[in-house]
Amino acid sequence: MTAAASVSCGSSMTSAANAWHGGGYFNEHVFLTLAEARETIEAWRQDYNHLRPHSILDALTPREFAALERPEAQPPEEGRSR
Repeated sequence: MTAAASVSCGSSMTSAANAWHGGGYFNEHVFLTLAEARETIEAWRQDYNHLRPHSILDALTPREFAALERPEAQPPEEGRSR
């Protein structure tokens, strides 16, 4: 019988994953090694942060959203508060 380790990190990325996905994959997957956990979580992070469309970004990926040209912020006019 092989002893399997479940890996838990206190990072905000893991907290976000658990909050947004109800724990999903990470709660159901048993990582056999720390290296496997790191590799799997990094692949998920890359997908989530760079490739997966987000509804809050109007169904764009973070990369597509970052590439959009947006008007530069203008300083407040004299005598007017923000």
